[in-house]
Amino acid sequence: MDDEKIKELEERMKNSHTERNYNFYRPVGQFIEHVDTINFSMDKDGNFHFENIGQVNGPSAEMQDGQSVNHQGSGNDKEEPFKFIHPSIGGEEEWQITEHVKRLVKRHGVQEICKYLNQMVAEKKILLPENPGKAYKELVRMGMPDGEGFSEKNFQKHYRK
Repeated sequence: MDDEKIKELEERMKNSHTERNYNFYRPVGQFIEHVDTINFSMDKDGNFHFENIGQVNGPSAEMQDGQSVNHQGSGNDKEEPFKFIHPSIGGEEEWQITEHVKRLVKRHGVQEICKYLNQMVAEKKILLPENPGKAYKELVRMGMPDGEGFSEKNFQKHYRK
């Protein structure tokens, strides 16, 4: 490059504007304000397991004692797990399935939700009720939208197919 092109490039660089984007629902490559280290692994079911959580702000009392964190809802009420967990499942796996269902209903459409729920039935992780109305109410409680495309009638059409 000759000197004239270099000066022109330097001028453009001085006048360029850079901004931080805090929308983390966009593709990879966003600016993250402050993260020292994140250690995680993924199991065969696609669940992320994080290690060394809380190093920046200090570990919580539960994490220091080696206990799991309490699952709390809003206020002082304890959050209820998904109502249709298979009877043979309990403890931490019950909460993992509850989190799976929450992510499922918040991110996918009715057809995908019903398909995955039927897969979980086959894996003996959940038992679905015969009445689709009960299942619909529980999924709405877990975070499924009830607006356009997520009506109870549409849900009943795809339930148990």
